[in-house]
Amino acid sequence: MSKRSLTFSHDDPWPDGLVVKFYLVPFPYRRKPVITVREEAARPQRIADVPMALLNASQRGVTDTGLAKAHKVTALPRAYEEEDGRYTIADGHHRVVAAWLRGEDQVRIRIIGLPRKR
Repeated sequence: MSKRSLTFSHDDPWPDGLVVKFYLVPFPYRRKPVITVREEAARPQRIADVPMALLNASQRGVTDTGLAKAHKVTALPRAYEEEDGRYTIADGHHRVVAAWLRGEDQVRIRIIGLPRKR
């Protein structure tokens, strides 16, 4: 495993004066599907190890403070399975990016199936 680094994006002062560094997410951006919590709960779900190369991000950046806390969260990241065989991260961007920075080639994710378009 090789260590990776993020592209520095910008510093942004928060209202309390804390300066937080924001970094660009290293995955292609794709909008998250519009699905309600109730619909999501009714969709089939499974847990699988997904290659990092198949992931899309639904947010454009992560913070250094979020990355520092990512190892404390035990819940699996959630992703929607798209028709093209890729996965759009719904929740857990910091955890996935932290795994990517550690040099991992795949990540364990809770996959939520979406209805197929006809």
